[in-house]
Amino acid sequence: MTATAQEIINTDVDAEERLNTVKEETEASDKVTVKRQSLCWDRKNGASHFSFQPYGLILVSVIIIIFVIAIPIVWKVSCKNCDQLVTQVEPLALCGPVCPAGWIGYERKCFYFSEGEGNWTFGQNFCTSHSSTLAVIESELEKKFILRYKGTPDHWIGLWKESNQVWKWADETEFNNTIEVGGKGGECAFLSTDIAIGSRCHIRRNWICNRYDTYTTKNSTRG
Repeated sequence: MTATAQEIINTDVDAEERLNTVKEETEASDKVTVKRQSLCWDRKNGASHFSFQPYGLILVSVIIIIFVIAIPIVWKVSCKNCDQLVTQVEPLALCGPVCPAGWIGYERKCFYFSEGEGNWTFGQNFCTSHSSTLAVIESELEKKFILRYKGTPDHWIGLWKESNQVWKWADETEFNNTIEVGGKGGECAFLSTDIAIGSRCHIRRNWICNRYDTYTTKNSTRG
C-alpha cells in the first residue's frame, strides 16, 4: 500500500471519528434541551399551581377573621337583655332545686306525704322543722292533686280550731271554705276521700306538709 492510500484511509477514519463525535455531541445537546424544556414546563406549571395558594390562604384568613369578629356582635345584639335576665333570677333559684329531695312540686308549692304516722301536733312539729306547715289547701285543683298522691290512708292537714271557734290554717291564715269540712266534735282535720273531717287531735295518722318553693314567697303569692 502506498503512502498516499494510507493517508486517505487515515483521513477517512478521522472524518468518521469526528462525525461520530459531532453526532454524540448533538444527541447530548438534544437531551439537555429536552430536559431544560421539561424543567421549564414544570416550573411554569408549578408557578401556575402555586400562584393560587397565596390567594387561597388570604381568602380563608379573611373569612376566619370576619367570622371571629361577627360572633360577639351577633351575640351582643341577640342577647342585649341577658344581664337583666340573670339579675332577675332569685338567688335561691341558682343555688339548688325548687323543692327538697323527697318532696313533690305543684303550682309553686312543695308537698311532703309522710310514710309514718303521728298525731296532729307531731305532724305539725315535723313540718315546722322542715320550714313548712301541715298542708294548707287553697284551691280545688290543689285538693285534687293531694288526693291523687296521698292514696287511700287519711292524712292530717293544717286545718284546726280552738274549742267552739272557727277553723283556721296552721300558718295562721283565715280559712275561706276552700274545702268542705265534715264531722263533729274535733279540733283537728284530716283529708279523707274528698272532704276534710274534724277529729280528735291525738289520733295517729299520716300527715301532709307543704311550703312555697324557692321561687315563690308567701307574701308575693297571696299579695
